[in-house]
Amino acid sequence: MVLPKIATAMSLPLNDGYSIPTISFGTGSKWKWHDVTTYVQLALESGFSHLDTAAFYETEPFVGCAIKESGLARKDLFLTTKCGLMIPLRKSLKNNLEKLGVEYVDLFLIHNHFFVPDIKEAWKEMEKLKEEGLTRSIGVSNYEVKHLKQTMRVAKVKPAVNQISLNPYNYAEMKPIIDYCQENGIVVEAYSSLAPITTYPGGPVDIPITAAGLRLGITPTQVIFLWVRAKGAVIVTTTSSKGRMKEYLAVNDLPPTSLTHEEIAAIDHAGANGPPPGPGPSSPSQPESTSSSSSFLTSSSFHLSPLSRILSSLSSWSSPSPPKDASLGVDLEKSPLPLPPSYPTTTQTPPPMRHPPTKITLVGVITILLLSITSILGIVLVLAGLFCC
Repeated sequence: MVLPKIATAMSLPLNDGYSIPTISFGTGSKWKWHDVTTYVQLALESGFSHLDTAAFYETEPFVGCAIKESGLARKDLFLTTKCGLMIPLRKSLKNNLEKLGVEYVDLFLIHNHFFVPDIKEAWKEMEKLKEEGLTRSIGVSNYEVKHLKQTMRVAKVKPAVNQISLNPYNYAEMKPIIDYCQENGIVVEAYSSLAPITTYPGGPVDIPITAAGLRLGITPTQVIFLWVRAKGAVIVTTTSSKGRMKEYLAVNDLPPTSLTHEEIAAIDHAGANGPPPGPGPSSPSQPESTSSSSSFLTSSSFHLSPLSRILSSLSSWSSPSPPKDASLGVDLEKSPLPLPPSYPTTTQTPPPMRHPPTKITLVGVITILLLSITSILGIVLVLAGLFCC
């Protein structure tokens, strides 16, 4: 199957000859396991052409519904999805396509290295899926340098993308990954980029971000997105506000060189020592879009299976950065930094964000579940034997 190459106004070239829009609307973060149809529709109406979803989010049916109802031609959209946890890649992608209601996606990612049993064999399978036309481009997510190197040893087709958490407070930590990707022609996608505003307000990067925003007459959010672009990365973000969507997309109208080298260096320097001390992700002052387990459990749209719920924070294990999707380009309802008059703020306060369990805790829980199931089966067999006698 030969697929036409997509053409987008604001895009970055991929190493396989295709291109990727420089900003995408994500359906992770607080949207995982929720009906996101309305928000995806708003994103499409606002001008987003790149939609990001994943099997693990369980939002693909809603993304597909929004696409169908939009009436947009398939060629006008760039769709990214990711594989499921420990599901054969071919089966996962075909499930994804069925739920999205499309014949192919533009980008298929291995969500995390532990989502597949063998990194090298998984990449060989990814190459077959690309060759068959089920996906135009293939890539990875949350891969560190060591995982990328393992992939590159067997790759006939290089990963087109590595989607990682990236913000001024973890840039120093993520820089080796970014450098390796740039050296090998792999585009970096950045999620959780608004953490300095949403998760760690009042930190040292506020000063250079504020100064740059005042000079350019733009919002702190837009300054951060310009910083992401200056690092050569694609932005992955999400919000429930159409006004915010317009604010985010307006970054495409700003010259890539809007931030000076000095301003970029100042933001890098301010975030070099990591986030400020304090409550951090558990702070009650977080914007509403950060998620908590309690908010999921009480939501009428929560429909995650029990096993998936237990494994819901596994994707944070392999990344040296904050947990994936903890603040995936969150909805900026309250900013501690000064905003131009055209961007009013609100004072909504969310529930605290859950902390990911440790490996030991998760292994223990899974072990207990398996032992419980084994015990129940044993009892059933004993009872069956008694009745048969």
